[in-house]
Amino acid sequence: MPLLFTDPLDLWLMILGATLLVAAYGVYVNVVRVKSISEISKSLGGGKQEAGEMLKQVLPADVVLVNKGIGLYFISVGIYALVTGLWGTFVWPLPGSYNIVLIDPWALFGVALLIIGVALWSGLSPRYIAIPLAPLGIPVIVYSFVIWSMRLTRTPELSGLMYFLIGLSALLSPLVLRENSYRKALGWLAIVFLVIAAAIAIYIGANAAFGHVAGWGKWTPWYGAVNVTG
Repeated sequence: MPLLFTDPLDLWLMILGATLLVAAYGVYVNVVRVKSISEISKSLGGGKQEAGEMLKQVLPADVVLVNKGIGLYFISVGIYALVTGLWGTFVWPLPGSYNIVLIDPWALFGVALLIIGVALWSGLSPRYIAIPLAPLGIPVIVYSFVIWSMRLTRTPELSGLMYFLIGLSALLSPLVLRENSYRKALGWLAIVFLVIAAAIAIYIGANAAFGHVAGWGKWTPWYGAVNVTG
């Protein structure tokens, strides 16, 4: 029995874009804005152990509460993405191979968001989950090359670039969150990647919304149309 499909890809793309912007803000808070141990050590005149203890005291007030809010958002969106992604994976509502490149990664996105959200909500530093989550960027990058090579979607260049930047951001996350001299520069680079990917997602999603609403304008359910204009 065929199931009704209302094509929520436009909504998914706009949610993806919004979530990437939140992720960029999270990188700013945890990497760019927070002083590193070396910076605190210099201000104290040396002593990395003392700097490390000071950093632990700064984090609860300056970062952990913000992370809890971001974590709650990620958990909520992650549940939605996982449930709707699994639905799409089981039903295969899109034409042919589009189900693979557009719906399957959405469920994976939901899993990643849940892991990150639970970690942030519990107060765990993002650096401790960066390495386990980084390999999830590999299939996303692979899908970007699939989109480019097979010319999938109406905007394959933009769609592939969006996938590539998201996957690359995931792969770079262990380096971005690691304590090193290039930490803030890598943080800004990750923010740029995420913001560009977010802008692409919102742009494609917004354009799709106008097309979907217009395309479904004359559709009526089995019980008939309801007059909402008079």
